[in-house]
Amino acid sequence: LISSKAAKRFIRDIRAVSRKPIKYVINTHHHLDHAFGNYEFVKLGAVVIAQENDKKAMENTAEDTLKDIGWFGLTADDMKGTKPAYPILSYGDKMEIDLGDQKVELIHARHSHTEGDTLVYLPGKKVLFTGDVLFTNYHPFIGEGNIDEWAKELDEIQSMDVEKIIPGHGPISTKKDLDDMKAYIIMFDQKAKELSLRLTDAEEILAEIQKALPQRPEGAWLIMANIQMKYLKKADSK
Repeated sequence: LISSKAAKRFIRDIRAVSRKPIKYVINTHHHLDHAFGNYEFVKLGAVVIAQENDKKAMENTAEDTLKDIGWFGLTADDMKGTKPAYPILSYGDKMEIDLGDQKVELIHARHSHTEGDTLVYLPGKKVLFTGDVLFTNYHPFIGEGNIDEWAKELDEIQSMDVEKIIPGHGPISTKKDLDDMKAYIIMFDQKAKELSLRLTDAEEILAEIQKALPQRPEGAWLIMANIQMKYLKKADSK
């Protein structure tokens, strides 16, 4: 749901398999690539739902995010027609949607990728949509994350009755991918903290941390973003 254009493509894909009304859009978190196609669904009558922290975050940041699309490698043409459409309905810890033939559980995750992450669980199908709590085969963005709480959340997901996991980025996943994600964020955090104590140049830190990181085919640009936003920023403020 990165933009109006992307949302329109998504709607066409939905219409290829179903003509049923689209009643709800669940934002797993407020970042541009997960929530900025809301408007196209709202025009069709859908209700946008998010965790209450996430709703506030989107209301506070969406306009500025649209002014800074270059940071995401996007152009004005990519985002043509895109405008924020904020969640209308929000929840605190949990919410259940009864669709008749199945129930959908919305679960507020611990402060992981953001403070307002939502897990979307279909217990009848044993399917879990994690949003960006899980990245598979993709370097994660951890700039707003709480690493300790994130690791605990990944452990808690391990105990859920789940057979299929849909990550925020990457292919359909399994519980092994949760282990890989936990190991990645803990190692990244430890290494970045260590390096930022003795190095101030982002490129030097990047070169060193890349030696330790596991290979992932997508999202390499986020390694530098993490260093600059989470570790060098803290070092500069001391």
